Amino acid sequence: MSKMTKGFMTKVIKLRKKFTKKLIAFTRRIPMIAFRLSNARHTRALQSPVKWLAKTRINLKHIELPSFPEETTLLCETTFPTYAWQLHLAKGVNSIRHGSGVETNTGSVFEGVWNGAFEKFDFDKADYVYGSGIKHGEKLTITPPTHMFEGVFILYCKDKQELFAANSLACCIAALPQEDQALWLVELAENMTAINNKQTELGFYKYNTKVAQIAQWELHCLFAHNFVLAPSVPIDVTLRTNVANFDNFAGYEAFVTSVLRQVVENGGSPHRKNGPLSAVSCISTGYDSTAVTAIAKTIGVDDALTLDIDVKGVNDCGDEVAKQLGVSCRSFIHPAGKSIDHLHMLYTEDLRGIASEFVGTPGFGDDILYAAFEDVLSDTILLDGGAGDSVWAIDSTHTEGMPISAPYSKSINEFRLRVGFAYIPAPSIGADFPEAIARISRSDEMKPFSIGGKYDRSIPRRLAEAAGAKRESFGQKKKAANPHPINLDTLKYDALREMVSRYALKTPRA
Repeated sequence: MSKMTKGFMTKVIKLRKKFTKKLIAFTRRIPMIAFRLSNARHTRALQSPVKWLAKTRINLKHIELPSFPEETTLLCETTFPTYAWQLHLAKGVNSIRHGSGVETNTGSVFEGVWNGAFEKFDFDKADYVYGSGIKHGEKLTITPPTHMFEGVFILYCKDKQELFAANSLACCIAALPQEDQALWLVELAENMTAINNKQTELGFYKYNTKVAQIAQWELHCLFAHNFVLAPSVPIDVTLRTNVANFDNFAGYEAFVTSVLRQVVENGGSPHRKNGPLSAVSCISTGYDSTAVTAIAKTIGVDDALTLDIDVKGVNDCGDEVAKQLGVSCRSFIHPAGKSIDHLHMLYTEDLRGIASEFVGTPGFGDDILYAAFEDVLSDTILLDGGAGDSVWAIDSTHTEGMPISAPYSKSINEFRLRVGFAYIPAPSIGADFPEAIARISRSDEMKPFSIGGKYDRSIPRRLAEAAGAKRESFGQKKKAANPHPINLDTLKYDALREMVSRYALKTPRA
């Protein structure tokens, strides 16, 4: 397909999406049609997982694994980032290298939290996973996060019958010989961010796992579902489908609160070999983080982090609204300074040292703002408002599988693995099929919490106001603190190379 044809098709797809959104917005003004259309969208969405599974199994059927040993050898690499892990399967080889903060249990590894009892170590059976791991048994099960801000990567060579998997793109590439690494760094620096945006825009019931191929090696990125590895057979997939139907706001609030309580309890388990994880939340003057902090307060999390920053002369510090919620709040300075004239900025020399860790990911480096919290994030669970734009906007038309249409918030991975904390974009809970939530946002019971305008989110407003936040103290104007580096192209290659060198093996490969 020529570039001209591709450009034309891209325009057609964008126009179709735009038309669909306008059509949905129009029909929502007519109650009877709105109800029927909502039911039709939800019913159609429920068919997507099975279709995706059938298509993905076909796409992966050529990846046949060698006859690897049943016993997995675990090797703790003290030079690895705290939460990183890397699987190697080849003829006679079944080994996992991991950082010192990764939890282990009879050949299984995991970093992060899930909504279940930690001592059972059954993260592969959980509905909500915030982190990643490999479950050892008769087969090996790779479990990625149940959101699309991070993923698990697989490199496979059919000729060599060899496979590597890691919870970091750089860690995966680091497993290759030097000459292959060089080729991949060029390819990924040029295309990875665009490919990742395309994947995440489709959601985890429509995306294609394959990212790229160079010579005999092919790269796949895995989200949300379990991927099962067994000797001499293709990779299989076990769907994770969290179908949650909510009759009203109370039911939805209770569900989200219950899942958050479970993951916080999982993190605080005394059975963790590396010690329990405490929970903190992010807060600003926006809707999403304020609502998440309000929910967190109800389950005993009363510690919040905020950025004291002025963007275009407007302050986004959340300390005042935190005070209204009765939550302790610690304020930090953004890595780019206390005042930013424009979020589209050059990452200059004074920022590059910090930025490389965020740029050297599938994202474009905007999550650099989290570097402000580094000193207090180790051994924590960070509750965040990520995915709120997709789930809680009152005019949301997002489809199933938690798609992320914006390019932001996809570059936290390397920072998170090194510092050692779990990341929970709380609005993603219960949102696999978001039409059920969208109906609540527009329902009669939520009208008192709708303020009109383009920035209108009735669910987080009700959550926050019920917890004590004053109406005028948050959610008044859309703000952001995620910088958009305009010199990304010149930074990407060196940043990726730096991250790959982080995973250079200090001991001989088994």
